[in-house]
This record gives sequence, structure tokens and C-alpha cells, in this order.
Amino acid sequence: MPAIERITTEDVWINEHRVPEGTRVTLHLWMLHHNPHLWHDPLTFNPARFDPDKVTAMDPFQFLPFSAGARNCIGQNFAMNEMKVTVAKLIQRFRLSADPERPAKHRMSITMKAEDGCFVYATERDAVDS
Repeated sequence: MPAIERITTEDVWINEHRVPEGTRVTLHLWMLHHNPHLWHDPLTFNPARFDPDKVTAMDPFQFLPFSAGARNCIGQNFAMNEMKVTVAKLIQRFRLSADPERPAKHRMSITMKAEDGCFVYATERDAVDS
């Protein structure tokens, strides 16, 4: 399961509950990223949630795709830039649509993956679409 773990260095209070110093705390990221107290309609894919005006209003620990703090992923900036370039190049040339016959199934491991991959149709854009 995609998760991050930390050991508390001091007593921490969460509501009225004490988490003693030295406790291993695990945060399950899938649960955080699908929490209905943080996200409207949390099971719906909605990239508009991350529009710049909305991101500034978010808690900085509401979405943690690369962990957070001193132990966040050292490849985060590279991965984000690589993803942006790849997606931009793909959507310039193709219209993408999910294969309704083969929906993606989540597979929990250290990172979240699709169990059998993500099947999409890629239709080349016409010069008119550009």
C-alpha cells in the first residue's frame, strides 16, 4: 500500500488522543487522497482540483504524491517535469480516451499502480484540431 511512515520524536496530540514519543505512525496516502473531508467527490478523477487558484487554498499536506518534509522523494522535481513534458507531447498529437471495456484496477504496493495497465485509445489529431 502506498504509505509513508515516521516515528514521533515527541508526544503528539490528535484531537484528544495522545500519540506517545517513539510511536511509528503510518499515513496511507490512498486514504488521504480519497478522504471526503478533504476532497469533494473524492473517487472522481478531476484534474481541475489542482488549478493554481485552488492549490493556493489547499493545506500543503492535503496531497502528498511524493511524501513530504525532509524525507520527500529526491526525484520529485524530475518526475513532475518529465510527466508534464510527456503529457504535453501526447495531447498535442493525440486525443486520448479510456477503454470502457477495460477499466483500470488499482494495485496497492509501495507505489500505486494499475493492476494490468491502463488501456486507452489514442486517436491522432487532425491539423484542424491543433
